[in-house]
Amino acid sequence: MASATDDDIHSFILLDQDAEIPNWLIAASQKTGGSYIVLPSEMGFMEKAKVLRNISRDWADIIVLHIHPNNPICSVAFSENEGPPVMFVNHASLCFWYGVGVADAVLDMGVQDQKLTISQRRSKNNLLLPLPINLPDLKQSSSYYKEQLGIDPNCVVMLTSAPGYKYLPYENLNFQNTMIDILNSSQNKNVTLIVLGVDPQDVNWKEAIEKTSGRVKVMGLQKDVVPYYGASDFYLESFPFGSFTASLEAAALGKPIVSAPMPVSPYLVLGSINGKAKNPDSMDNYKALVEAYIHDAKFRMESGELQQKSVVATHLGTAWREKVKNVVKNMPQNHRVGFSAEKQYKNNEDVNKLNHILALIQPIQGNFNLLYGTFNKWLNRYS
Repeated sequence: MASATDDDIHSFILLDQDAEIPNWLIAASQKTGGSYIVLPSEMGFMEKAKVLRNISRDWADIIVLHIHPNNPICSVAFSENEGPPVMFVNHASLCFWYGVGVADAVLDMGVQDQKLTISQRRSKNNLLLPLPINLPDLKQSSSYYKEQLGIDPNCVVMLTSAPGYKYLPYENLNFQNTMIDILNSSQNKNVTLIVLGVDPQDVNWKEAIEKTSGRVKVMGLQKDVVPYYGASDFYLESFPFGSFTASLEAAALGKPIVSAPMPVSPYLVLGSINGKAKNPDSMDNYKALVEAYIHDAKFRMESGELQQKSVVATHLGTAWREKVKNVVKNMPQNHRVGFSAEKQYKNNEDVNKLNHILALIQPIQGNFNLLYGTFNKWLNRYS
């Protein structure tokens, strides 16, 4: 909800909200002089699309779509050449998503996302807008947070955070087994791994906890992540799927990121950041890199400072607002529906490989179960 200028007013419309609205979202909107609307759950699909179109046409200067990839309401609402220009926030670039035909500009979060959009979509206009991040306030020392979590202040704490499916083993990439090997090395007995975002009852993680005598601490979902980031000495990128937001937040706090090993696709891991080592080309080299962060405090500090400076200059504050201004400046004046006249698709080996990997790995990750649950929820609502 950051503004390009102090005069911007941000209001939002919730199309299918069945959970509590976050207070921070309401406060951010009201701080700019904006307001919000929650469309009633009993309102029909076409009625929602019509209301959304009318409100946007009459009240908005620019429309920003931050929607579920499978939600077609906006594709219907903005299907005519009228009203203000439409930005589509591509926050789920690896998924199938609706909306490219009504987007006057697709806002990609990074260069890799933009490559996917250009090669797989027929979008009229592509713009880059780095992912904005919010930082928790670390008011205390690392030792303080470690003590709060019951960890010896002299212990080296590694942190990783992602949904559980991003850690599911794929081919020779097994996050849990790799951590067991590292933690059980004789020189790493004073090391602990904190894991956020995964189910402590997951079989793979229960085994990791048991085989490391509890030095893998699986904390599940946490509303307050401050103690965990505060206690950590460095951050491990999840693999085989990276978790970009959590990684960037760690780096912005001065907690250096250790790059994932041997990525099966460059689109599944975080890109280059000053001070962050390249992705190790073998598991042995990955373990060696992790141990360098464990045993060399000076290396950790220098790497953390470089990464922090790089991320802050791209994803936070004034620098990020300048990028928003550039996006707004490059938006067309009026909304136009359609696709690029040029055939943008090129035979990109990386993209072809990614599509193959996703076809294999998504059923394993349970994404289809998620879709099935969403579909059942929809059926139950209208039955």
